[in-house]
Amino acid sequence: MLYHGTPDNFDEPPILMPQTKGRDFGLGFYLTTYKEQAESWGNLIHQRRFYMWLKANNYPFPAPNETPTRFLKEYQKYYEKDYYIKIYSLDLKELKEIYNITEFKKYDEEWFDFVIYCRDNPNYKPNHDITIGPLADGGDLPNIILRYKDGEIEKEEALGLIKFKKDNDQYCIHNDTYCENI
Repeated sequence: MLYHGTPDNFDEPPILMPQTKGRDFGLGFYLTTYKEQAESWGNLIHQRRFYMWLKANNYPFPAPNETPTRFLKEYQKYYEKDYYIKIYSLDLKELKEIYNITEFKKYDEEWFDFVIYCRDNPNYKPNHDITIGPLADGGDLPNIILRYKDGEIEKEEALGLIKFKKDNDQYCIHNDTYCENI
């Protein structure tokens, strides 16, 4: 089973989701085998959307420790739920026979270079159909990448710093045709 966390309730997954710009594996439809991870993604996108909604409606941003309850009722008129968890069943063995898949089995330099390239090129959509691999720890990722590019830290140290602390994975579908059929 693969899970997708999203604030949008849809039947068919959209392939070029705007919130996937500048993510680990480029533009695409992101899935994971970890339900908790999908819930985290759905909640994160919901929070980002909420803050964009506040800005678009000229509401003041809440203080860091403030719960913006005074705006939530207004916001919830537009979004009935914080997020949805979509569940998909994919046969990886079958996929590998039909589609062009790039799989990173571990955190290594090849994975690191690919993640940096995708994050540096927010509209990048790889030529292969699906990318599979570990998740970068996004907490301080932009700063770590900047420190690496500025030569403050070596690639090996940067790689160690962006390894996610929990078990994880991500599947990114870049192929519109496949996305329509899951």
